[in-house]
Amino acid sequence: GLLAAHPDMDESRGFDKIRQDYYRCICPRHPDSARIVLDLAAELASVFESDAIHAGCDEGLEIGRCERCRKTPVEDLFADWVNGLNRGLKARGIKTVYVWGDRLLDSKSTYNGIFDCSDSGTAAALGKLDRDLVICDWHYSKRTKPYPSVGIFENAGFRTWIVTWCNADAAEAVVRSAEGQDHGS
Repeated sequence: GLLAAHPDMDESRGFDKIRQDYYRCICPRHPDSARIVLDLAAELASVFESDAIHAGCDEGLEIGRCERCRKTPVEDLFADWVNGLNRGLKARGIKTVYVWGDRLLDSKSTYNGIFDCSDSGTAAALGKLDRDLVICDWHYSKRTKPYPSVGIFENAGFRTWIVTWCNADAAEAVVRSAEGQDHGS
């Protein structure tokens, strides 16, 4: 809806090939993006009388493609966007900001597939994010190997929540894996 109303904020506007239309990305450097998103989020928090909000940040598969962004390292674009949301929401009275963790996990060293991890360079933003963010770690599928993500996030200094979705076996497996790891916190 946001990109339909503001097509000029579409990071991949004019590109014939993106992963799927669903994964279109808002341009983090568009002069109106942050203001519009922060205003919408603050309005939602106000309507629901909430002092916490989940900012998402998991659909950035096409980040860094537009003219404004393509010369900036993807990790910097992502970190600047997430930190800008966090700080902007805090300035509007939000105490806790949550984000999904999948864009912060490197596909070469953690998971396979575009949904559990990042193959675009956004994982390198982890060390640049504000440590008061809460990272929500989730996975689609059950693995036979341990899930390293909770330890990665906690060892980087983040409070981490395990969040499950529709696969009960995967949910139980990630919880058991997290319980069996020493996260240093």
